[in-house]
Amino acid sequence: MRYSDLMADDYMLKNDYNCAEAMLRAANEAYNLGLGEEALRAASPFGGGMGREGACGALTGALMALGILRCSGKQHQDPRIGELRDELVQRFEERFGSIECRCLKATHRDAERGCSPITEGAAEILEMVLAKE
Repeated sequence: MRYSDLMADDYMLKNDYNCAEAMLRAANEAYNLGLGEEALRAASPFGGGMGREGACGALTGALMALGILRCSGKQHQDPRIGELRDELVQRFEERFGSIECRCLKATHRDAERGCSPITEGAAEILEMVLAKE
């Protein structure tokens, strides 16, 4: 199943994940990343804008997936990953109007689906960025 299809099927809610966990775990499933449970738990502190309503967990989770999928080593040795990161963040901000959890919750959080509309959009944006490669 495609990454954005997993997210559109309320992956976050069905599995009781926070936004960052859902993004990385769905990427692991969709792209067959082979990440173990221990590695997947690395996303857990990023939900809810790092628990402080800062940088959106859906965005940080998508960035983690991007790094795994496209970074060939260390970021400073792979200039392309910086370009892809910048494009992902820019597209996310253009679509949602912010990268901050507190702002996104006020404008895009759904009463029934929570932040699923945001994780779904973040997955679509990551797919667009990856497709350009």
